[in-house]
Amino acid sequence: MRLVIAIALVGLVAVLVASPFLFTTQIARVALAKLFAANNPGVTSVVLTPSGSLVAHDLILHDAGPSSAEQLITIGELRVEFGWLELLSHRLRSVAMNDVTLYARSNSTSQLSLLDFVLQHLPAAQVGAAAPFWIDGVELNGRIHREALTGISSTAEPDGRLILNLRCRAIAPIPFAGFTSNSVR
Repeated sequence: MRLVIAIALVGLVAVLVASPFLFTTQIARVALAKLFAANNPGVTSVVLTPSGSLVAHDLILHDAGPSSAEQLITIGELRVEFGWLELLSHRLRSVAMNDVTLYARSNSTSQLSLLDFVLQHLPAAQVGAAAPFWIDGVELNGRIHREALTGISSTAEPDGRLILNLRCRAIAPIPFAGFTSNSVR
């Protein structure tokens, strides 16, 4: 009888330890829905590896309000590299986002809905009890797609290239963010 209980407990522990790796996409969908409830988030797949990487494919956040059927942000691939022990000190080695599209548009309630999205989520990040994450490097490759904006003529090219490469290092005791490349064309 004790052997059966021991085997059941070992099996339960194994399932609890393996579940983040087996159900990563489902866990990510629940977390995104909680964090960005007004933006109808979606993600095709998310993979978490024991070596310390998380890769999400086809992440989409929709606009809110009158344009809720329209996409606001799309990320073809989001890759986060980390050390498991470094997570305890809120440190990520790198965040890379490829095939990103940011949609800039006006609607009946907003001059620029992308700006509204950012401003809506800043206070929530500041109120949180947890310390912010230190990210050693950020890479973003994509474009900004401009749709009709109130007060701006639409004769210009609607797409602009967006490239950001940021490397951070700590110079005791003050962290320093150095831009190795930053261009918007």
